[in-house]
Amino acid sequence: VDENGQPIPSASILIKGTKIATQTDVNGQFQLKDIAEGTILVISYVGYKTQEAKASSGMTIKLIPQSDLDEVVIVGYGSQKKSTLTGSVSSVKMDKINDIPVSNLSNAMAGRAPGITVTNTSGLAGATSSIRIRGSFREPLYVINGVIKNKASFDALDPNEVDQISILKDAASASIYGAQAGNGVVVVNTKTGKIQAPQFNFQVSNTFAKSTKKLLGDITTAADELTYQNRVTRFEWEQGARTSPYVQPNNEREFNYFNDKLYNVNDYVWRNPYSQKYLFSINGGSEKITYYTMAGYTNEQGTYKNVDFGKFNLRSDVTAQLNDVISLNLNLSASQQNNNRFFWQGDSADDFNVGDFYRVTFNWTKLYPFYTQADGTPADGVTSFPVQTPLGSFQAWSVIDQVNGDRYVDTKNRQFNPILSLNAKLDAITKGLSAKVVGNYEAVDYMRKTFITYQKNYVFIPKEPTGNRFIPAAPDPQRTNTYTFGQTQPSLGYEMNNAWRYQINGFLNYNRAFGKHQVNAQAIYEQSEFKTTYITTTGYAPTASIIKCSHTQTLLAIELVMLQRLL
Repeated sequence: VDENGQPIPSASILIKGTKIATQTDVNGQFQLKDIAEGTILVISYVGYKTQEAKASSGMTIKLIPQSDLDEVVIVGYGSQKKSTLTGSVSSVKMDKINDIPVSNLSNAMAGRAPGITVTNTSGLAGATSSIRIRGSFREPLYVINGVIKNKASFDALDPNEVDQISILKDAASASIYGAQAGNGVVVVNTKTGKIQAPQFNFQVSNTFAKSTKKLLGDITTAADELTYQNRVTRFEWEQGARTSPYVQPNNEREFNYFNDKLYNVNDYVWRNPYSQKYLFSINGGSEKITYYTMAGYTNEQGTYKNVDFGKFNLRSDVTAQLNDVISLNLNLSASQQNNNRFFWQGDSADDFNVGDFYRVTFNWTKLYPFYTQADGTPADGVTSFPVQTPLGSFQAWSVIDQVNGDRYVDTKNRQFNPILSLNAKLDAITKGLSAKVVGNYEAVDYMRKTFITYQKNYVFIPKEPTGNRFIPAAPDPQRTNTYTFGQTQPSLGYEMNNAWRYQINGFLNYNRAFGKHQVNAQAIYEQSEFKTTYITTTGYAPTASIIKCSHTQTLLAIELVMLQRLL
């Protein structure tokens, strides 16, 4: 448990002097079998001091946090020193993650604060991680510069533009946000200008990736597949299910046939990805005006071909001290994220798992060529004669064409967010009194385009049906298979979601010390409005005039707009 008696999930429990270890579950409980009473256990968790304890049945271990009591953390709509807090709050040290070459902020959060679990849900380029606080099954509330945002806005941030992140983990610290903060709160403040001479920062990161282990699809060979076929056949023969212990009497000829042939799907669909990141920022100012501006670009390739992610970030923060009492701040941010990948049937629109595509590739047979020439000669590259293997519906389509063909899913996320705030010191009324008014406007555009065509393959025909089963005959135009991917017709689909939101906040703060006593009070007024327009449209071959629409505006106007887009 933590310092407040709350369970700590995913804490590491190690038997000292061994490699035997386990982790606590969501209730902070763990189990180690067949160990003696008094065995020394080593307990560790991010943000807490590592402890040792003697094992006993039903034991309770209270971890002590490693915290700096003078550290200032953002709490709700303000900030406090940890020494004055009664709630549970953790702070993420940004200097530890600014140089990590990640495509989004959530991927950089793993192991950075106690009580937070970060899980990578996919290895595809641009995929984000889920964040859970204290073992919750739902995502926390995200607050950026005092404005409630969604997870997509958090992931759109570049780690270099963030000044501080605080994790509000219990009801006491998150209560200011009400019921929506029941799963914890992630509070983010972005960087602002400093009183200093202009400082320029330019960062370049180039990353090359290569698998350190053999891909599963590269482990087996065609000879291995033939060997396993024989073993299965012999087992079935021994059980009386077959009349012969061999798949083919001339099986040796087939083994020899593959001595100089290697049909490996990964040679066509896999790559060693290359990623790059560029960032430029300037920070400076005087007592009258301070400024911070940052522009960033990230490009990340996937390990599968035709999977790419790109992101642009722009942020500018300017603070003007109008006089001794009033200051004005403008925080302007914009971002765009592009996700491009091949289409995979059965996945959701923005699903970064693309079903079980990896399982499909490493299970793909090595006994049949992927492409042949017009005379049936196995081809070393892509030709006009893709082969459909005779292995049933599981491989009735071409995995290579799936990745390198013309089907795709492209998405764009754009965000524009200006925040204007006015601060006033009201010490003339009473010492420690201040007021603040904040106006926020946010525009979000989401666009997705999905293009799906049919796939035509030539049925594999053995040249020697009673001899070597794997020598292909010439492709027969009368024996083809058209794989539709579950579509009634080839189609081009668009989905658009345009949203805007405004929020106005008014704050009246009182902060004053009386001897050893500190008084801090805050009154808040908040008003917001949100509107979204959602449109989907799909055009089907052979004409683009067949349109399906679901919308919130006039049907005729939408049809005209969408026809213009499709033509």
